[in-house]
Amino acid sequence: MSYFTPPFTITSKIIHCIADISETIGKISTLYTEYELQQYKELNKIKYIKDSLAINSTDLTESQISNIMQKNTTTPPLKEAQQTNNIIDIYNQLKHKNIKHCSDLLTTHKTLMNTLSNEAGSYRTHSIKMTPQASRIPQMMADLFEWLNTTEQHPLITSCVFHYELQFIHPFTNGNCHIGCIWQMLMLNQWNSIFSTLSIEGIVVQSMDKYNETICNSTASGDSSVFIEYMLENILAATKSLKSSLLSINKKESPQETPQVDSNQNTSSQTPQVNALIKVLQQADNALNRKDLQNKLNLKDRKHFRACYLKPAIDDGLIEMTIPDKPNSKMQKYRLTIAN
Repeated sequence: MSYFTPPFTITSKIIHCIADISETIGKISTLYTEYELQQYKELNKIKYIKDSLAINSTDLTESQISNIMQKNTTTPPLKEAQQTNNIIDIYNQLKHKNIKHCSDLLTTHKTLMNTLSNEAGSYRTHSIKMTPQASRIPQMMADLFEWLNTTEQHPLITSCVFHYELQFIHPFTNGNCHIGCIWQMLMLNQWNSIFSTLSIEGIVVQSMDKYNETICNSTASGDSSVFIEYMLENILAATKSLKSSLLSINKKESPQETPQVDSNQNTSSQTPQVNALIKVLQQADNALNRKDLQNKLNLKDRKHFRACYLKPAIDDGLIEMTIPDKPNSKMQKYRLTIAN
């Protein structure tokens, strides 16, 4: 059994970043349903692919990427088209990948480099300057995945450490940075699905010089804390940007999506939580019980749901109970009022 533990120090900056990231995604979870986040992800799918391509300095327009996705005959050169198709294939396969299986990482690399490299899906067999010898790679990767399977560190830290260690080992001739980004995104998405709406590749592309610098500095010091701090600071910025983008989209859509209520009602008190609850009931064919509503809103905390969603909506006369004389009945369900 290996007792390998990647060297890193948990600094105060790392702790503060984790707290701030957790707070931000908590607010996003409260304000937006899983359905709304999935819609946002679909709207930005081409952007995610563009970010992925940019890792390899491939600069295609969104129109060119769209043509490839639609298998339009007017496509970019063969290599760029193949790179795009490979990335699309990876995104389609990600839900079937297990982040703790090294074999899944290898098959992901095989898809990424399909027809682009003779070493797709295989570790490098030759030495590269300033990287571990090729003969050591299988054991180093086995040790890294063993640590990943047993560590009790916070997922935000674990994902950053894994990303750095993969770059240090440099297991592949090509595609190391790309695979590091993909695996970190998968690890974070497994912790909280909100991270599926973020692009780790986009974070790296926008600060590539700093990315490389922190890797070099971490390697020189024998401690990946500098890299962890860099990644967490940028993930925090990305989550805050996501929150602002979602808020902006919600404001643009609100004239069409805000439920029509009686003109005598005061709508100024309608919070995003209440609006989200109303949207769910509008989309339903009949009344729903508390558990169904929480599931559709992707909420686990019963008290939070009652305090921030259910009670304000009932108090404002926007929804009503099907059994009003027995509010605590196990058969209780909720529906929109006639005015809605």
